[in-house]
Amino acid sequence: MSFRYGWGERAIGLAVTAIGASAAIVGLWGVGYSVKKFGERITLLLGLIAPTAGFLIYALAYRSEIFIVGIAVMAFWGLSNAPLQTFMTRHVSASEQGQLQGALTGLRCIAGMIGPLFFGWIFGASIDGQSGLHFPGASFFIAALVFAAATWIAFRITRSS
Repeated sequence: MSFRYGWGERAIGLAVTAIGASAAIVGLWGVGYSVKKFGERITLLLGLIAPTAGFLIYALAYRSEIFIVGIAVMAFWGLSNAPLQTFMTRHVSASEQGQLQGALTGLRCIAGMIGPLFFGWIFGASIDGQSGLHFPGASFFIAALVFAAATWIAFRITRSS
């Protein structure tokens, strides 16, 4: 954010806070409403489409005001976790719930370690000038592609649910 928009530490901190707080608010109060109104499958898909669109907005945001619009879109990522957990827990027995939750926590931890390294490397490569590519939003674009793939997979897997 400092590279692209000249933001200082305070602005970056406020943006990160807004991203987390808005997703938490949607997760706390929006999930129940959405599941009642649209069902678990649609809520899950909306929750996965949001980061796809949000990361795409981040990738293409040439001004900070556009990035802030992306924060509002990303908030709806908070819809995805509860229905995702519901779909997964339905496919394992009661005695396997702990193993499922442990595996999910392990995967989140691995992603939390690898993601910043990978996307940091992508960011560095996309601005170094030697590759001929100058696209500071490249890591966000790749994240959008990952979520697009996740959305497609969720769409396919939950069709029969």
